[in-house]
Amino acid sequence: MLAKTKEVLYSALIKLDLSSVFSHIEYGDWYKNKKIMYEKKSTIILNKFPTLNSTMLPKTTRVKILPDSRILLISNDESKFYFLFFDNNIQTDSFSIDYSYGQLLSVTPFNGDLWLEFRFVSAPYDEEYLIVRANSSRTDIIASFPRENYSHDHQYHHLFINNGILFLHLIRHNRLHHYKITNMAEEIDVMEGGKWYLCGSYPVCMGGRTLELYDPSLNLCNTVEYDYETDELLYANSNTHDFFAATFTDLPQEHTTLFIYHNDNQTANIAYIEHAVADMGVSAGRVWLNPYSFQIQQDMGGCMVFDRFALPLYIHMRAKGAGTASVGTFPPPFHRSEGIYQMTDGMTLVAESNRLLIFDYNCRAVQEISLSHPDCFAVSGDGCKIAILNIDRSQYKLDEVIMHLNISLEIYQWDVNADGGKVIEMLNFQR
Repeated sequence: MLAKTKEVLYSALIKLDLSSVFSHIEYGDWYKNKKIMYEKKSTIILNKFPTLNSTMLPKTTRVKILPDSRILLISNDESKFYFLFFDNNIQTDSFSIDYSYGQLLSVTPFNGDLWLEFRFVSAPYDEEYLIVRANSSRTDIIASFPRENYSHDHQYHHLFINNGILFLHLIRHNRLHHYKITNMAEEIDVMEGGKWYLCGSYPVCMGGRTLELYDPSLNLCNTVEYDYETDELLYANSNTHDFFAATFTDLPQEHTTLFIYHNDNQTANIAYIEHAVADMGVSAGRVWLNPYSFQIQQDMGGCMVFDRFALPLYIHMRAKGAGTASVGTFPPPFHRSEGIYQMTDGMTLVAESNRLLIFDYNCRAVQEISLSHPDCFAVSGDGCKIAILNIDRSQYKLDEVIMHLNISLEIYQWDVNADGGKVIEMLNFQR
């Protein structure tokens, strides 16, 4: 049931001269002269767009490309959230809801409605979690739960769609509650024992030196030995849902485990990494990690790419701190990522704080697109479209309402004629 990568990756890879392996990769601005992969197709001018960032969870994006290809924009001021819908460059609908629900956490489009998750904080560590269904004609509170989970650094709720039905996983004390969401929250199962964590729709129970993975319906999928605490947890699903990946980091032990689970045969592969992970994503059947060092002064960054069996394909990282070791002769193509997304035709999008980088199958940057803020762009489900809201970043403030005037929403579309030099084979490391 389990295949392990026994060696510690960093200690082996630090001895490699990656410039001999990837000598064909050039860095700098060379890709700016290459054929455009994503072409700007249209621009929409917005006369007024208010923002107040303190009422939205960080990384809750203001732009969303809906399954029906419409584009949703979210703005807000001190009293309301505004939801604006665009189709074929024309605003087709809009509605607003009251700010009294609290801080906006997430937006899930389902059955023609927006299912909104809010957090209402009344005191430190005292909060209410709400699910609200909203459309242009009505707004309903579907469910409300007091927070009864005290692992403050981890997510304790997850709303998701499974087989055309909306479900909720909610951790309360040492129990995991499973709800079906319709016009109300109907509890259909509860699990007890151990410490519970959520990898999206996949719950994880840790206890007794074991890690138990459950599927979205709470069927036990896999059990592995695991004798560490979990201080940081990241996860990502493949677009085809054939596997998902998670990283579990024990900060005092300076240990990270990459865990990859395969839905088709219910097997798991793991690798041990001597770095913490700042960001991760799954693209083109691979797991992309953005590492950082356990030693803050090193400021490690770059990328680590693994195949679906937890074997390393590409490692290129560098520490900015003086006198620290680095892997790779050239600087990595990016240092710190703000999101990693699967695009069409084997491409991968990596968001930085001020730009989007498009990588081909061979981890080579082929296009750069300017970005005003990581909260202000979206990628379509098929990876063919990018929507970017261009705002004045210097005026994008946390605790102040800013009325942005005459800002643009730009739509980029995949160029079906762009081949970019297709990669036929991607080689593993060679000594």
